[in-house]
Amino acid sequence: KFGKTYDLINVPPTAEQIEADADLLILFHPRALSDALAFAVDQYVLGGGNLLVYADPLSLMDDPRMGPGGSIPETLFAAWGIRMPPGKAVADYDNATRLRNRDNQVETNPLWLSLQAGAFNADNMITANLESMLLPVAGAIEALPDTAYTIDTLIVSSPNNQLVDAFVHSMGVEGLRRDFKPSDVVRNLAVRISGTFNTAFPDGK
Repeated sequence: KFGKTYDLINVPPTAEQIEADADLLILFHPRALSDALAFAVDQYVLGGGNLLVYADPLSLMDDPRMGPGGSIPETLFAAWGIRMPPGKAVADYDNATRLRNRDNQVETNPLWLSLQAGAFNADNMITANLESMLLPVAGAIEALPDTAYTIDTLIVSSPNNQLVDAFVHSMGVEGLRRDFKPSDVVRNLAVRISGTFNTAFPDGK
């Protein structure tokens, strides 16, 4: 569908440069981002490029037989003033989804977040008109304390959440419910970052 509206350029994993005149770069949970491609992404952002990042603590599309899936290097996130605790997912019982498990039994799963209007920033044009969204196994985005960038919250969890190991999504929710301790902290699930960015590669390529 995007191809009907936009001119698309596929960036292969072996790429070492992003075209500077590209209006938008989308990183969709890359399984492995090479150092060369990470540097190219860094340089694209430094040149004023717009970047849309989809990152998960665990991607349901990954084949578990291939081992832990890669995502955005923590050095890039740090250069952008944020962190996502690796391997940790947001378990949120106020936004839990009723799903059928492997035994065909319906259960309330707090790792699949069914978000309603209150979760979206109504003052930001990106999320103002959103009414609902389903996020399976979502990570938490945290602003680094010394960030110099503007970080606008777009989507949040409820306070009735806890950060848990993402891999427990495949082990059933009974143990999760038994050990659940709400943090009473609203967590960012999506943010917009703006500013004049520093490089993640101060020593060069």
